[in-house]
This record gives sequence, C-alpha cells and structure tokens, in this order.
Amino acid sequence: MVAPIALLTAAALAQVAPPTAQPGAVAAPAQETVVEGTVPDLVGNWFAVAHLEIPGGRKRTAPAFWEITRNAEGRLRLDVRFLKLPPAQQEAMDEANKAERVWMPSPADIDGVGSAWDGLAAEDPKLRSIDTTLTGRDAFTETIKAEPRTRDALWVVQQTYNFDASAAPSIRQLFVYGVTAAADGGYTGNFTTTLIAAAPLPLPITFQGTFDLHRLGAPRRGLLERVLAVFRGCGRG
Repeated sequence: MVAPIALLTAAALAQVAPPTAQPGAVAAPAQETVVEGTVPDLVGNWFAVAHLEIPGGRKRTAPAFWEITRNAEGRLRLDVRFLKLPPAQQEAMDEANKAERVWMPSPADIDGVGSAWDGLAAEDPKLRSIDTTLTGRDAFTETIKAEPRTRDALWVVQQTYNFDASAAPSIRQLFVYGVTAAADGGYTGNFTTTLIAAAPLPLPITFQGTFDLHRLGAPRRGLLERVLAVFRGCGRG
C-alpha cells in the first residue's frame, strides 16, 4: 500500500495526464493479475474516472480503461487498455482539466465511450509491464486494514505500472482503488496514485481523490426508477 505524501508539483501532475496518441502500432506492456479473496463478477469492459484533489481546491480528472475477462482456469484477469476518449468526451475532459475542475461524465458520455470502445485510438503508455492485484475484503492484509483510505473498502484494486526507459525520469506508478460502494451498475471509492521518479534519487509524489467505475454496456436505472426504488424501501425495518 502507498503511504500519503503531500508533495505536488506541476511537472508531476503532468505525468498523470493522458499520454499523447501515437501513430501506428503501440507495443502493449506485459500484464499480470492476481486475485486474493472474494471479489464480484467483474467480467466486462470498465471505464474508471479518477478525480484528483490538488491543493487550493483544484481538481483534475484522469480516466482508465479496463478489460476484465476470465482465463482458462476461471480466474479474473484485468488488462488495462490505453485508449483516447471519443472526441466529444476528450474535449470536455480537457476543458475541465484546463479549468482545474471535475469532469463528471454523463450517462450519454459513458454510453458514447462504450459504443466506441473497439474503435478508440490507442495511446503509447511507455510501459514495460503492469501488475494488478484484486483483493476481496475476506483477504485484506494488515496493511490494507490499517490504511484509512482502504480499511472500510468492499474490495481493492492495486496496480503497479513499470515504465520503460523512454519514460524517464518516471520509474514506476502505483494506483490504489478502494471500492467503498456500489453505484448504479458500477462502483465508487477512494483513489490514490503515487509516481516514483528519479530526481536523481527515487522521489515519490502522491495524489489522492475519489473515483467512479462504470461498467460499459450495462443498463443504468433512469430517474423514475431510482425514485420508485426509494419509495419501495420506505417502511422496511
């Protein structure tokens, strides 16, 4: 797990911005997934939207694209896909980041990402490998239980991005998604990322915030259905 470090710089913030799309084929990093304990059935495509908190009340949005499948042994496998958002959503997010405010994708935005998934432009992440661990609450380590941002989570995703030499001075980036609640077909929770850069000694730079995880292609309840669900819950005890 990553200990919070209150060190934020403009150069470091630029590292968590989506990379620039590159022409031609993009070399995919090697990816490995470990599952510990019991986690939900997550098979499908997912759109993760992290909202980073910057001193002074500023915000920045950073997306991620996950493709979750089952391997031949029936175990979950999470592959990060490095994609560029569709033009309308990319422009909206870029404008929000420039204004240092949150970009919250609408249901139409999420549907747009899902429908365009197979045709989205690839990004070059400049990575050698990615290691992902999915941990259910029944397998939480003492470290997860002691960390305020994960101890109350339902399940946790931990990822390590190992950069290749072309990404210097970046060496490694760690991500922790502490899922705290189910929300309209997806999940919400606490988000922490730490970038380790050589400057000249390894220097960790941490950002914290929240995230929303949207299952692409899943039906979402409309406003009327959500209101009716509230009334159906009244009187229960």
